[in-house]
Amino acid sequence: MESLKAIKIALIFLLIFTILSFIYFYKDKAASFFNLKTGIFKNFILPANFLNFKITEPSNNLSSTGQNKSNSAESKFKGELPIGFEEKNISPYYGRFSVSASPSSEGSSYPSAIRIYFGGLKEEEKINATGWSVRSNKGTIFVPKGTEIFQPISGGPQSDIIIKEPLSLNLYSSVSPMNVNFRTNKCFGYISQAYTFSPSIGGSCPSIDRKEYQNLPGSCQDIISSYNGSCRNPGNYANWNFLSDECKQVLNRFNYTSCFNEHKKDENFVSSDWYIWIGQNILDSRHDRVILLDSSGKYVSETVY
Repeated sequence: MESLKAIKIALIFLLIFTILSFIYFYKDKAASFFNLKTGIFKNFILPANFLNFKITEPSNNLSSTGQNKSNSAESKFKGELPIGFEEKNISPYYGRFSVSASPSSEGSSYPSAIRIYFGGLKEEEKINATGWSVRSNKGTIFVPKGTEIFQPISGGPQSDIIIKEPLSLNLYSSVSPMNVNFRTNKCFGYISQAYTFSPSIGGSCPSIDRKEYQNLPGSCQDIISSYNGSCRNPGNYANWNFLSDECKQVLNRFNYTSCFNEHKKDENFVSSDWYIWIGQNILDSRHDRVILLDSSGKYVSETVY
């Protein structure tokens, strides 16, 4: 048996040696013999791109669940999608702006409040907030139009609320005593003194520099100082015969119209707060899920209490 095995091995080596010798001494004829166009395989039809194949790496475009990454939530969002929303219902503003809620207690006359904060705007970014909405378990409200620069007497036209810098929209379930929504300014304290807002919006007023009236009689200075920066209007002081015309001119500046005309071009004239009255309460007094949606009805953020 051992001799037979040795003979087989020897024959194999002899065959290999013979083939290699043939190729070496007759390499030109061998090349012609095996030529794909003229040799033994000339009648075989091969695909045109047979010799142009490429080896590609196996695709790694699947998530751990077997879902295509380009369509999975993990490809855009960290963590789970908000409950009740698919990826197609997520706003491009997702997570950039926040919403908070302060519900009124049961039986209270104090209004509920919702605050939308637009912070972290990109450079030169503008957002039209009119048409955005807030949805709770009880209903939905929409951001209406408002007056950005509140004009004396007329108030000014209502227009879309355009966000160009970080600011807040304060939405109340009560009704505005002025029937208008507005952005406050540095003179608005005079308006808040003249109307009863619920809740109170407060406000301050710029003071008149003491240097502008320090040369007036002492009694006049006392009256001016009592009103200066208080946002109170002196009222009908025309009958104050003891006051000089110069003193009355200073007192005449303590009202919204005069303040507006003096400061409307100040760089910081308008505040960072809008006040909006919806006249509808959508907040549960105990617990609720409050969701902020953009003008397309897509999810931006939420708060739960």
